[in-house]
Amino acid sequence: MSDGSKKKHSRKVGPRVTTLADLSEHTGLSKSTVSRALSGYSDISTETKQRVQDAAKKLGYYPSAIARSIKKGTSQSAAIILPQGYEEANALATLELIEGISNELLSRDWTLTVCSTNGLERLSEIQRLIIQEKRVDGCIIPAPTTNDSRIEMLTEFGVPFVTYGHVDGLSSHYCDVDIDGCIANSVSILKGSGHTRIAFVGLKKSNIEPDHWLQSFHRSMSQSDLAMVPGFQSACGSNMQETKQFARVLLSSKNPPTAFLCASDAAAFGVYAACRELEILVGDQVSVVGFGNHRMIDCLSPGLTSYSVNYRRSGAQLANLLMEHIQNTEAPKKRKHLEKAVLVRRDSIGFPALGSRG
Repeated sequence: MSDGSKKKHSRKVGPRVTTLADLSEHTGLSKSTVSRALSGYSDISTETKQRVQDAAKKLGYYPSAIARSIKKGTSQSAAIILPQGYEEANALATLELIEGISNELLSRDWTLTVCSTNGLERLSEIQRLIIQEKRVDGCIIPAPTTNDSRIEMLTEFGVPFVTYGHVDGLSSHYCDVDIDGCIANSVSILKGSGHTRIAFVGLKKSNIEPDHWLQSFHRSMSQSDLAMVPGFQSACGSNMQETKQFARVLLSSKNPPTAFLCASDAAAFGVYAACRELEILVGDQVSVVGFGNHRMIDCLSPGLTSYSVNYRRSGAQLANLLMEHIQNTEAPKKRKHLEKAVLVRRDSIGFPALGSRG
């Protein structure tokens, strides 16, 4: 510049954040009164509360989540601790479940932290996050198992938790899919279509954990007066390739099954692949029922009969159960919510055709 003065560089700043002082100035009330009105204290009149809320809305004021947490003595945050490999085996369902949990928590001004365990070292990091730094007030545990290290940690330090799925002997709130209802309905439908030689592909959570799916299948077959054929059951339902090999062996045998009941759509994919390789027609020569009704099954022909589960609704129920447990530790020791699955009928169920094959 000609006068030798230095040019001042303007600094870009974001929009100014409305503060409690701004609300106080706008309403003519003290900051203490404004703060108590926003917090809903009973000593503040309804008219004053409404006046402050209207001003906050007009000026775009949002209370600090950190300040509220300090004031209430809580983090207003929950965590979901996924077991190792869970999100890989249940990718779509996991995303929908997390969405349901998160949306319900957000409606209460809470947040969700997602953690995934990967051995004891990772679990110790989660322990630091949850216990030592107190960043969350409660946890959600999907796919619990007997002697679950996640549950042992939370129980030891008195952290409220709920589970997605349940374990016999565990006295905690839980949400689960009505597996027994699904399997009983499937066995009834297959028996009604003339099937007696039914193979089952279940899901096993660990080497020491009993397969709830298989136990339920056993009960349903017994109640329907159908025999459990030795070798017709497997717990490889989370692995499509293993299921394909299992189905190939059975379908190539002298007395093959005429129907497959699968605990996952991935398992049903494996059965379809085996049928393709053996030139067996699904729906005409062998029947298949899946579980999950995920979008990936749209590519199957004929269409797969499968159970549809509202995982978002299950997630919301989990969040509600956890909030109830956090807010009322004197609640009943064990509350449960069973999510009903809906059977979507397509063309993969027909009458038996393989039973007489030599």
